[in-house]
Amino acid sequence: MKNPEPACLITGKEFQELIQREWLVPGGAEGEIKCERRVDHANGRRGRMDIFIKGPDSDLLTVVEIKATNWDRISPGNVRRNVRSHVRQVWRYVNSLIVSDDITPCAGIIYPALPSDQSITKLIETMLGEEGIQVIWHSETVDELKSRMARTRPSPKQQ
Repeated sequence: MKNPEPACLITGKEFQELIQREWLVPGGAEGEIKCERRVDHANGRRGRMDIFIKGPDSDLLTVVEIKATNWDRISPGNVRRNVRSHVRQVWRYVNSLIVSDDITPCAGIIYPALPSDQSITKLIETMLGEEGIQVIWHSETVDELKSRMARTRPSPKQQ
């Protein structure tokens, strides 16, 4: 009898399928969208991009990685290590796509929800931002994001 998959793996697959369905909705993102696109890395290993988008302009390529990470279950001491691992994975995918200087890469990661600790959220967003990777919190609406950004933005007097 085959061993059942761990609950965290099942949750991750379900989240990935949800996000991929959302991206494949007609009238959604512009360009050619492929889920589960295979990629060959320079070191000979193979990978699989969760979402790959070739923009309407052929030079814009986007890689979106879907991570079902529950940051509240990760010890604060391991957050940086996990983020760095995610960064390396995304940039391996992006680097495998850059075949000329005419390519404009765009990279992002979608997580299910913000950590409950705002300092962890800031750390993750800062680390990914410094690496040129956009982070999306799936549970956060655009209005919630705007409100959160307004609360954390320094006032003109503080600048």
